[in-house]
Amino acid sequence: MSAAADFKALLLQSGCRIATTLLNRGNAVAESTARWPRALAAAIAAALRSRFGFEVPVIVKSLPEFDTIVARKRLVPAVEEHRRLLVAFAQDDRALANLKALRAVLATEEEFLLYDCAAFLYCPGGSLRSRAGAALRGRLGAGFTTRNWRTVLKLHALAHRGAA
Repeated sequence: MSAAADFKALLLQSGCRIATTLLNRGNAVAESTARWPRALAAAIAAALRSRFGFEVPVIVKSLPEFDTIVARKRLVPAVEEHRRLLVAFAQDDRALANLKALRAVLATEEEFLLYDCAAFLYCPGGSLRSRAGAALRGRLGAGFTTRNWRTVLKLHALAHRGAA
C-alpha cells in the first residue's frame, strides 16, 4: 500500500466517513461526525503514533474555518509565486500569537501577516533561503503545520467538491 492509501485508511479508522488525500504529504479532506475538530485531531494523532510510531502536529479545520483562512488572502502573489506563500495552521488558534517572533527575522522583501485563524509568510526568495521560513520549520513552528498557498487552494477546492 502507498503512504497516501495508508493515511486514508487511518483516517477512516479514526472516525472519518469519507477521506481523500492530496499530494502524499499528510494532506487530506475528510468528512466526520466528530463535533469538535480538536477531538478528531487528537484521535488521528493517537492513531498515527500507534500505527507508525511518530508524533506530528495534526491540524483539523472545519470547512467554515478553512473558508475563513482562504478569505484572508491579502498577500496572495501571482500564480507562479504561490509556492512562496506559506500558511501556518494551528489546532488551537491562540497558539498563533507565538509566531509574532517571526517579525524579528524577516528579510526586507518578506511579508508576514498574523490573523486569528492562520499566519501567512511570503518569502519571494524561497522559504528554504529565508530565516523566517527556517524559524517556522524549526522550534518556533513546533505544533504548527505549514502549507504553501498552492496546496491550500487545492485542499480548499477539494473540500468544496466534497461538500457539494
